[in-house]
Amino acid sequence: MDSKETYKPAFDEPPGTNLAGIPIQGLQLPSPYVSYGRPYYESCAKHIKDTFHASKPYIIVSRSLAQNTDKLEKLIEAIGKDNVVGVKKGMTPHTPWSEILSIAADCRKAGADCVVTLGAGSLTDGAKLVVLVKTSSLSESRDC
Repeated sequence: MDSKETYKPAFDEPPGTNLAGIPIQGLQLPSPYVSYGRPYYESCAKHIKDTFHASKPYIIVSRSLAQNTDKLEKLIEAIGKDNVVGVKKGMTPHTPWSEILSIAADCRKAGADCVVTLGAGSLTDGAKLVVLVKTSSLSESRDC
């Protein structure tokens, strides 16, 4: 890990007051951060441990990245194979609730304390829902 990383808030507003230009009165949400200057897998491994104080990540990776690149292998190696508690390769387009609930249940069963995405778009949006469902009583509701 010789590369120099820049890690900074994505927005200039104080944490929890503005979300991508939309005021969020009454909600205290953490500001997202951006990272650059170091390979993704190195930064990810560092922040799982040092920033989020997590030790049991669950990885959701795009099917194309998993099948056509070595990015997943590099990420698992950087995190430590014995630390990764699960991997979901690919997510159905349009992120169906059934898949969100299934992945959240997998995360809960595996004892995941962090969800990592390798890919973007619907995959990342789906992972946000997985974390929300995993940490709420939504996953126990029969009405979802």
